[in-house]
Amino acid sequence: MVTLFRRLVGLGLVVVAGLVYADMAEKGTFACERAVGTCLHTVERLNGAVPARNIPLADVLGAGAKHSYWDESPGAREALARARSMQDVSAERLWVTRPAAGRSGSSSSSVVIFTRQGLVSLLPGGPPGTADVSGFTRFLAGEGDRFALVQDDRFSSLPLPVLLAGLGSVLLLFRGPDPPASRYHGIGDTRPR
Repeated sequence: MVTLFRRLVGLGLVVVAGLVYADMAEKGTFACERAVGTCLHTVERLNGAVPARNIPLADVLGAGAKHSYWDESPGAREALARARSMQDVSAERLWVTRPAAGRSGSSSSSVVIFTRQGLVSLLPGGPPGTADVSGFTRFLAGEGDRFALVQDDRFSSLPLPVLLAGLGSVLLLFRGPDPPASRYHGIGDTRPR
């Protein structure tokens, strides 16, 4: 009975590991093409959901980092709507710093695109940003015909699912100790053999 329970828990952990990875893994892309004059923001998930948003290239002001302890200020959207460039908007008008009590132990940042329509997070709720923001700034200044900011979280989402799948596999494959051998072979037989 214990072996059956252990194997069911192991199988459950392996299944949950796949579900956790499918929920966590995503890839954010913000691709702009100068000839068309638009940018396309997509977030690809393993389950196939790809929400897309078109933004005119003329509305894109720049890209930067958003620290985990910053929240969008109430007036950020209006400030960005009136801006001609990123120099017209100060950080104080974009961000509100969360109180120290509301912060987590470590600070990370994510990539944010500044548009006249508001802030667009490259990978909403994503990990620290690793996208080439400086290359995107050069593209907005006129260098090149197309550019894409890409933040891929599919590999960095692996540790937890691998840990769960490994623990589940150990529970499935581990045989465990044999029960102690009985000294008596028959029911009711009390004689040692």
